[in-house]
Formats: sequence, structure tokens, C-alpha cells
Amino acid sequence: MNKKLRIAKVNKVEYCSLSISGIEMQHALAYIFELFGVKVDKQNIFVDDYQVTREQLQNLHECITSQGSEFQKHSSLFDEYLKIANIDKDKFLQILDDLIYRSDQQNPQILISWSNNKNKPIDINDIKSIQFISEVVLSETLASIPADGLSLEEAFKLYVEAMYWGEGDRFYMAKEDEGDIKISSSDRAFVETEAAN
Repeated sequence: MNKKLRIAKVNKVEYCSLSISGIEMQHALAYIFELFGVKVDKQNIFVDDYQVTREQLQNLHECITSQGSEFQKHSSLFDEYLKIANIDKDKFLQILDDLIYRSDQQNPQILISWSNNKNKPIDINDIKSIQFISEVVLSETLASIPADGLSLEEAFKLYVEAMYWGEGDRFYMAKEDEGDIKISSSDRAFVETEAAN
């Protein structure tokens, strides 16, 4: 008998786009999950891909609709995150419904994936949006944001610009030019000039 070697392809993912977008929405959703104890399979809530269990999202939906004591404990922060994401409670419940019922019903895990159609790396405006809803200091926020798509130099320049914006930190760079050492500071003009080059 002539047998052929085969391999099986498993875990093929078919994406279903939902009607929400924006970095504010992405992080508000992650913060709401964290607020109500929805566990994700990643330690970093700023990642683009993670999984949650269907049961946890069903429990969150029930918690919000019943408005019991657990919901009341977190209601002010919940409302703040909704405001930042520019949605209301009904829209958030619709998002939960979509996640629960439009995902693969045979899988107890729901894969949540945020895609960037333009493959645009993170920039200073993204960092400002994230920091606006963050409860930690800027340096911790920056440490937990992936720098995908940025070179080491670009990531460093972005870090300098963000720390100047958020904390007023100044960085100095010494360049040797024909025997002379020139010192440049990371004030706004320096950052913008460097970013333009």
C-alpha cells in the first residue's frame, strides 16, 4: 500500500470584524475587563490579540444589566471609560453580545484581535490617548506598550517625546562634530526636528 505523509492544519482563524475601532475603544475595553475581573490570557492589556472565556463575558454582561452591588462598586470608573471610548452602556452591551454570540460557539475561548489595516506603528497621539485613561505613571505605561513596527532609534525618539510631553523630562545628546562636542536637548524643537529627519 502506497501511503502519503500528510499534516493537519489546526487553529485556522477566521476573523469577523465588529463595528468598533480606535485606540481609545481598544484600551477602554481592556480597562473595563480589568475593572470587573475578566481575566485575559496576557499580562499586558495593551496587546492586540488575547483570549477571554465566553463564560466571563456572559457574567460581565449579567453584572452590568442587573446593576447589582458588584456593578455599583465600579460604576463611576465604568462610566468614565465609556465616555473616553465615546459609547454608552447600551453600545457596550451590544459589543459584549457580538463578542459572545458572533464568535465560534464551539470554542469556550473567545479570541479578541485588534488589527491595524494601515499597519501604522504607535505614535505620540496614541500614547497621549492611552495615558489619558491610564491609572499608572507615564513611564509604566510606556514600558507596557509594544513598539511593533518601530526601529530602536524610532522607539527611543518616541519615548523621549512622550516623557517630555507627560513629565517635562529633558534628555541631552552629545555629538562630536569636527572635534567639537555639541550638546542638544530634548526640548520640543529638538524632538520635532529629530522626528522630521
